[in-house]
Amino acid sequence: MRSQPLAITTMRSARGRRHRPRRSGLGLLVGVFLVVGLLASGTTNPRPAAAAAADPVRERGVVVHVADGDTIDVLVDGDSAPTRIRLAGIQAFEIGECGADIATDRLRELVLDERVTLRAADPNSRSLGRPIRSVHLDVDGYGEVDIVELLLLEGMGLWFPFGGEITDTADYNVAATHAIREQRGIWQDHLCGRGPQFGHPIDMWVRSDADGADSQNLTDEYVRIVNRHETEAFDLTGWLIRESSQFPRDIPDVEGYHFPSGTIIPPGELLTVRVGSGSDTADELFMGSDAPLFDNSHRSLHSDTHPRVDLGVGDGVYLLDPLGNVRDAYTWPCVVDCSTDLHGKLVIHHVEYDPPGVDTADNEYVELTNVSDQRIHLDGYQLRNIFVFHEFLLGTYLDPGEILRVTVGKGVDTRLDQYWGQDGPILRNAGDRVDVVSYDERFVDCVDWGEGRHCPWPVQVPGEGTTGALPTHPRLVAADVFLAGPFADVARNHTFVTEIGWAVDHGVTNGFANGEFRPRLAVSRQAAAAFLYRLAGEPEVTGDAGFPDVPPGHPFETEIAWLAQEGITTGFADGRFHPRRPVSRQAAAAFLYRFDGTPDVGSDAGFPDVPAGHPFATEIAWAIAEGVTTGFPNGEFRPSDDVTRQAMAAFLSRL
Repeated sequence: MRSQPLAITTMRSARGRRHRPRRSGLGLLVGVFLVVGLLASGTTNPRPAAAAAADPVRERGVVVHVADGDTIDVLVDGDSAPTRIRLAGIQAFEIGECGADIATDRLRELVLDERVTLRAADPNSRSLGRPIRSVHLDVDGYGEVDIVELLLLEGMGLWFPFGGEITDTADYNVAATHAIREQRGIWQDHLCGRGPQFGHPIDMWVRSDADGADSQNLTDEYVRIVNRHETEAFDLTGWLIRESSQFPRDIPDVEGYHFPSGTIIPPGELLTVRVGSGSDTADELFMGSDAPLFDNSHRSLHSDTHPRVDLGVGDGVYLLDPLGNVRDAYTWPCVVDCSTDLHGKLVIHHVEYDPPGVDTADNEYVELTNVSDQRIHLDGYQLRNIFVFHEFLLGTYLDPGEILRVTVGKGVDTRLDQYWGQDGPILRNAGDRVDVVSYDERFVDCVDWGEGRHCPWPVQVPGEGTTGALPTHPRLVAADVFLAGPFADVARNHTFVTEIGWAVDHGVTNGFANGEFRPRLAVSRQAAAAFLYRLAGEPEVTGDAGFPDVPPGHPFETEIAWLAQEGITTGFADGRFHPRRPVSRQAAAAFLYRFDGTPDVGSDAGFPDVPAGHPFATEIAWAIAEGVTTGFPNGEFRPSDDVTRQAMAAFLSRL
């Protein structure tokens, strides 16, 4: 931040006010003291008891059934029959979809047969006839835990702000954001197997707030996807985009918007998917909805004369591959680590709001400049005048000292000369403001003048100057402690925590020296040899391994020698063992089949990608018959895929 802010000027040499978010350690200190105090007192709910008692609905009962990851049956005290309850704030995937099982199982583990407290701000909140309630559970040593917040923190579902039940929605957004960033639960991008173009670099952002009234400008609500690969196209055939409510309004396919077959984004190019109707082109698609789909967030729309009114609490859009994996997510507003690299670098240099003569769209403009000594990129940001937005041209960058002019009228955009596209002037002479902000409301700069439309700063920008909200959020701190598992990267709620714990208890693995297990790391052949050798009780071994790439003194010489002498491996056709090469799923099946003594079994594995005559058909058929593996939800076995450490722990625990 500069010690002396630049003045904005007009032809009248007017001077305006400039505001930027303030960085302060006060919020962090208060948060730290709050965490310490709450944890010391054994409670995880920061709401005072009086506030909790004021809820219009506060009922107690026993959970008698878990229908899926967001629906339970509760026998409320005094009732003769259970009531089906829809959990507030979360959308779990439906039965049969990727991630549905882990959410249902986790919710069942947490609340089935437990006494819970049901709360609601509005007693009439309903979803498909079901009361919408937050669910709270008393946990010894932790106090009252909000189950929805915990499920979202664990990555068991999408953040889903319900209309009348938004009391805790900001906390729920924070929890879901942490899960996304830490790739917990459904946010593992290969939870249900590696989908097509796995690892392909893409960016996605969403414009939820159209110019003017959203209902009158449906094509101005849109999703944009950028292919960041320099040489490879991105094929979206079979993919879909959805929001938490699954687009329930007027799109016939309620699961979301499925991309048409043959949707391709060339390297470095952009695809726009608009909510309204229109004619599809190669770089622009239309969902065909006759109503807005994305809920806005207006936390910044307030002024000295107009009190803040939250017209919406935000939303999220998710990109799913053909296997159902969530490959990208974009939620708004930002609530965790909302600082941006453009702070103090991109500034609004000049606002021409009152040009000589008659104000027109062609003579009103805003200039922005890069005051840093580095190139800055503007993708994902917009110039905003209250309800009128200009999205910077894809690939726009500014080198040090360069100036970008955005004219209010219409024209052909270039990197340094761009156009708002308006028919008439929009910058009010008597008082107005312009700001630069990302679509998830991360603020960069703001300038106002006159009266009535002051910049929203100074306001608290969540996460500003911090690495995230987790260290200052008592309920999430306590929930993270509650989630502590056998390794730093294997929480209590991890999908394979039981299997990984079994591997530790049986001396199969101790993880890495830094306290991690690295569950998604591919298992090397030498590590697989070590796992099996330890599981066998570490028998005495004489002789060498017999492979030229496993010489005497090799750190896994004993384990690999035992593996070869037991006939569990014969190595490769080139005579080598290739100890560092990842173990494929078919090779793992073979190792385990031979470890079990090669029992008699048929050769029909029952997978389309393991046909009759497959070299590992017998071994894979045995693995299925013994319950060692069940394959993937789409019916494939994927024999050539690498085996992860978490999957190997699961395989061994099932022997």
